[in-house]
Amino acid sequence: MCASRRRPARRWFPRRGHVWVAGHWGWENCRHQWIKGSWLRERRGYQYNPPLWVERDGRWHMECGTWRRGDREGDGVPKREDYRPNDPRRS
Repeated sequence: MCASRRRPARRWFPRRGHVWVAGHWGWENCRHQWIKGSWLRERRGYQYNPPLWVERDGRWHMECGTWRRGDREGDGVPKREDYRPNDPRRS
């Protein structure tokens, strides 16, 4: 009798000073390929926008992940979206 052994599931834990970028489908070498998720080193004062497929004029385009300025307080809300009633760090 042969007992099958299952590999334990991988567990991902948050890493201090890093941002998790989830896996996604990308377009490489004229075909769709799965891009594995990975950790990126955090950039203070910036917010990471993940890769995104966007439809324009009936065609799909891949917008690569980018860092954008805006989160100076480190609360996860870009400065342009920070409003006094909703921002506990503002007086």
